[in-house]
Amino acid sequence: LQAQFQNRTTKKVYNALVFGEPKEHSGTIETFIGRHPKRRQEQAVLPIQVGERARREAITDYIVKAVYFYHGQPISLIEFSPKTGRMHQLRVHAKYIGTPILGDQTYTIKPAKRMSKEVGLTRQLLHAYRLTIEHPETHSPISLEAPLPDDMVNLLKLIDS
Repeated sequence: LQAQFQNRTTKKVYNALVFGEPKEHSGTIETFIGRHPKRRQEQAVLPIQVGERARREAITDYIVKAVYFYHGQPISLIEFSPKTGRMHQLRVHAKYIGTPILGDQTYTIKPAKRMSKEVGLTRQLLHAYRLTIEHPETHSPISLEAPLPDDMVNLLKLIDS
């Protein structure tokens, strides 16, 4: 199992509730990610030419599963499938396409931060939904799924009412 993670042969799928609605409802985000030039605790999408600063390719596929509205503001349920494994990749990519993850205090914008506070979020609404690995003996794929946690379900009920 460790070798599968190291060799990046596992497949991971995440669900996130994000502020806004992406222009495209599906696609692939391909960027370079590295340490933010000013806020050293954060990662950021970096241009190809950044001098000596380390940057690594980051690729994420995404699909918008649903769009809801809360007080006239869109909230999207997005499925993210990272193809690479960079630190904070999904959070950085979600913000990069204009839809920061609700509850994220670092990679956000003011309207998303206000909404997160208004609905009482205490964490990022990013959820590891599915993990697919290869069985060590039969080499058949095994998919493990976890349902949305209660706080995400409750928010969907709140905005759907």
